[in-house]
Amino acid sequence: MRGCFAITAMVVLLFGFVVGADEQDGAGGHSRRTDKDVRDETGDVSGVVTDGDGSPVAHALILLKEDEEADENFGETVSARDGSFFIEDVEAGVYVVVVRKMGFDALVQKGVPVLAGQEIQLRLVVQRVVLGTAPSGRPKR
Repeated sequence: MRGCFAITAMVVLLFGFVVGADEQDGAGGHSRRTDKDVRDETGDVSGVVTDGDGSPVAHALILLKEDEEADENFGETVSARDGSFFIEDVEAGVYVVVVRKMGFDALVQKGVPVLAGQEIQLRLVVQRVVLGTAPSGRPKR
């Protein structure tokens, strides 16, 4: 019985969930988490990154964070040549989206809702950094 507890504890530590008896199979009581279970708890984030002129921005880093200062990312990807991106199976919640690309000001968009079983589509517009200006847009001294 002690070995069974150790295995259960390891499963809980690795996967972060405990399954009730109604979700266990009859052969030994091992739990099975299906793709449907994950889809019922997560949503997808997709969209396109463009510049101020509407041109696609390729290779931009897109991060989903709890807040803009957080170290942990709940999802990340890089935009394709056409500026499009897709992040799947994001835990339902409200996130901050951060977009970074050399030559552009970082974009921080707060309050982005991810709903279970749904896809949210975003249009993220980043502004080019103008050489010889400070991030505020004023000329450097």
